[in-house]
Amino acid sequence: MKQDMKRENILFLLALMVSLPAAAKIQCNPVIPKINIVFKEKPVTYNNTLSRAEFLKRARGDQSNAIGLTVAEMSIGQSFAYQTESSIQGACSFVTGINFEIGYNTLDVYIDKKYKPGSCAYQVVKEHEDYHVEVARQALQFFEPDIRERLNQMKDKLPVAYGYTAEMSEMEIKNKLNSLFQKEIMPLVRHINQKIDEKNAEIDTPQSYAETHALCRDW
Repeated sequence: MKQDMKRENILFLLALMVSLPAAAKIQCNPVIPKINIVFKEKPVTYNNTLSRAEFLKRARGDQSNAIGLTVAEMSIGQSFAYQTESSIQGACSFVTGINFEIGYNTLDVYIDKKYKPGSCAYQVVKEHEDYHVEVARQALQFFEPDIRERLNQMKDKLPVAYGYTAEMSEMEIKNKLNSLFQKEIMPLVRHINQKIDEKNAEIDTPQSYAETHALCRDW
């Protein structure tokens, strides 16, 4: 008798497992998500407390000829609002909102401490580095339409996640959204950083350094 009951329980569980994929058949009613985009402003900070050797440790790439340094660290963040609907068939989760932030965590200009504020050398180094600051700021302004377009295109690709329980569908929607973000947004962010590097390279040339040095005698 006990063996029969045990066998019936196993058969019941197997039948339940077979029927659970019907969770995918739950009536889900996705909505058009709201998209909120924030471009974060970061004021520039001027640092005149380090030597050239000290601040070049913070440089990215070869900056051996640099007379100053601008460190602009881009930051991005995203969060998704989603809704979950449940029934005896299972659960489904879908996106109701996208919040996206992009800007700079760091926007620092370093000028060798041997150049005192008010000196010719300090001023021309500051002016040179200010060009790099503008490159960083203008890049976000220039690519703002592309960022907005890419996020709007994501609306047509947003997944709906199904699960046997609400917890399972919510975990699935988070994983799918993170994968979609990496696929759709991160290539654009890398492209923006590449263009910033290219523009900065146009500013940091042997000729520009020579012209800057020629402006002062207090090096």
